[in-house]
Amino acid sequence: MKVFIKYVLIIVIGTNTINLLLGKLVDKGLVSGTHTYFEEWNQIVSGDINAEVIILGSSRGKVSYDPEVFTKGLQLETFNLSFDAAPHNLQIDKFNTYLSYNKKPKILIQNIDLAHFSTLKQIPFREQILPVSEVPEVREIIKKYEPEYDYWKSQGTMKYAYDVMLFKRAFLYAVDNFDNPPLLDYNGFYPVEKPFQIDSYNLARIEASHIEKPNFINEEGIATTLSFIKNQLDANIQVVLVWLPESERRWRLTERAIHRVKNLVSEFCDENSNITFIDLQKINLDEKNHFYDTFHLNKKGSYIVSSMIVDIINNLN
Repeated sequence: MKVFIKYVLIIVIGTNTINLLLGKLVDKGLVSGTHTYFEEWNQIVSGDINAEVIILGSSRGKVSYDPEVFTKGLQLETFNLSFDAAPHNLQIDKFNTYLSYNKKPKILIQNIDLAHFSTLKQIPFREQILPVSEVPEVREIIKKYEPEYDYWKSQGTMKYAYDVMLFKRAFLYAVDNFDNPPLLDYNGFYPVEKPFQIDSYNLARIEASHIEKPNFINEEGIATTLSFIKNQLDANIQVVLVWLPESERRWRLTERAIHRVKNLVSEFCDENSNITFIDLQKINLDEKNHFYDTFHLNKKGSYIVSSMIVDIINNLN
């Protein structure tokens, strides 16, 4: 019986050790891919960014703010920390994790729009944080949105079991980034070069929701965002709020709600110092030349808008 128990223990311990070692190899392979979200999260928790200007937003932020333009124009190193498909609550989580390992920025550029103030109760593109899920702050983010998350059952390769393609990507990234076309450009920027296309499904969905409730705004999301901004102001971080351009065919659908939000934001800015609200929503950009859908700027549009914001900030200082 003792021999049997010994063999069982050897198998269990050996299997667990192999699982953990293989998990570490997959982690390392994924974060070795350059210009990827995996690499970005690894840079965050490794304290490798430490930018003087941080840009925060969702997908609009990721594709619209060119850090190279800001770095050259402001003479301050800039990083685009936007969280694709994530509204205010997840952006705040990402920024707080960033502050745990990097120095605070001099300037925070926060993108805002109606979508920003919504709340998401799951982590978009969850796989991007898995290689750094051992980090306490990242683990807490996972537990916050996945109450059923079991840390001990997510050790080693087990955390990747739901998507075996991640094993392949880890191997390919490790082999000199083979088959790894760049996703991100300079310092977290995600430039998009593709023809304009009307996102009809999104427009129909927005129109239907605002016909029913034309004045609806997420007051809780607004309050949480403004509280977060106040905390940054209290930490002596200059804050620049930006409402990016969007197609008229889109903003016309939500004009009343947008007006309410902008009034609240403007009142907040009037009550606080070291904060600026830059409203570019209705500037004259050509839909076909500067957007790739009704809500997102293409690479050409992002350069124009980034340059405009830089000029405004320089005139403030």
